[in-house]
Amino acid sequence: MSLREASFDARDTAYRTIPGSLGPYMSNPLIRKYDSTRSVVSEYSRQASSHRYIIQPPPEGASAKTSIINLTNTIMGPGLLVLPYALQQCGLIAGMVLLLVFAFLSAMGLHLLAACARAVPGASFDTMALETIPVLKELSDLFVFINSFGAAICYLIMIGDLMPNAMQTFVELPPDHFFWRREFWIGLFTLMFIVIPASFKNMDSLAFTSALSLFTILYMTVVIVAYAWVPELAINPEPPAMHWGLPDDYSQLLLVLPLFVFAFGCHQVTFQLVDELKDNTLFRCDLVIGSAMAISCLFYLFVAFSGYRTFGNATVPDIISLYPDNVFLAVGRIGLALNMALSYPLHSLSFRNSISVLVLGRPALELSNKVYYTLTYVLLIITVVIAMTVADIAVVLSYCGAIGGTALAFILPGAYYYQYFNEKWHPTRAMAAFMSVFGIMFMPVAVILEAMK
Repeated sequence: MSLREASFDARDTAYRTIPGSLGPYMSNPLIRKYDSTRSVVSEYSRQASSHRYIIQPPPEGASAKTSIINLTNTIMGPGLLVLPYALQQCGLIAGMVLLLVFAFLSAMGLHLLAACARAVPGASFDTMALETIPVLKELSDLFVFINSFGAAICYLIMIGDLMPNAMQTFVELPPDHFFWRREFWIGLFTLMFIVIPASFKNMDSLAFTSALSLFTILYMTVVIVAYAWVPELAINPEPPAMHWGLPDDYSQLLLVLPLFVFAFGCHQVTFQLVDELKDNTLFRCDLVIGSAMAISCLFYLFVAFSGYRTFGNATVPDIISLYPDNVFLAVGRIGLALNMALSYPLHSLSFRNSISVLVLGRPALELSNKVYYTLTYVLLIITVVIAMTVADIAVVLSYCGAIGGTALAFILPGAYYYQYFNEKWHPTRAMAAFMSVFGIMFMPVAVILEAMK
């Protein structure tokens, strides 16, 4: 722990022990007064900093258990289903080692962001840029946009892949019927489940999607593991060929590295997670981060190895499409597609605000209704068109992981921590420097390789 982190711990303890102090409530950006020891706070807080407030005690805060569940749920998304393909591309042993390496690096990025979030309550990626390296302000908004925009496109692509296969269990129509076209299902789900929620200015009414997301991920995990290990469900009578060592072409390994980055992408929620965590000491933050990463790694290892064991070298990015059509799998496919549709608005909230700040110079919530809804539906149409045009989810995941994921997981956390806790050299600061340098070197290599593929 750095001297500045230790100083913050002492100050935080003092706030919590002085009667009537603001300590317990400092994590709420809507009621936090301007802290004169910092040069920048969030725009909302800065506008309100000249006023005094009658502070009503906020909710008690999220428990560590709740925070672990929420962070785990954020981590395990579409990336879960492409990991068997990642193993197929880089070899079983190398793939599992890389999975653990990127889990550690992602956890380290979360630790660095958590330390920054405790030191600057109510902060975000852009306000931390203003606090540490102002020239990164626009870049941080751009990276958040790329990450969220790419994730939203992946959700739509998955809907188009899942629903035709799911409906084949229940409906018999000619093969060339429009009902089997992925574009039809992307458009239908957009109209039914996305058009209205995507315009919401807050996501409180979609809180139930976390429970649905966790259920569908667990359900599909059970399906993938069962088909790999239950003899009665075996798809192939003989075990398929599997590659255990390194690939002959090392470019294959490099090409799937962004998939590992994207698989552990959750860094965009770190600031909110830390602010809402009850008694958010750095130890408790690390406990949440470590537990969520361990749970996610366990799921990923089971799913990746089981999926690869089932199909071997025939594994494709959209592994769900390889499984047979039956009611058991159809229910999982429909549930997963519904989850993707309901998760889209959560990302639209993020990428709409980022592009609004970048292009219009102010947050989306400060726009007039006409501009707000125009921006919302222009972005929605663009994501739908891209999803209907690009059928390979691995391509979108690779670019998203290489650019947005790398920046949010490695470059920015390392840069923020290195610059903010700058009073002396210490091991964590050295790790922060390594994270940023690694990310800066990794990003262009991954993008160039994907473009040349």
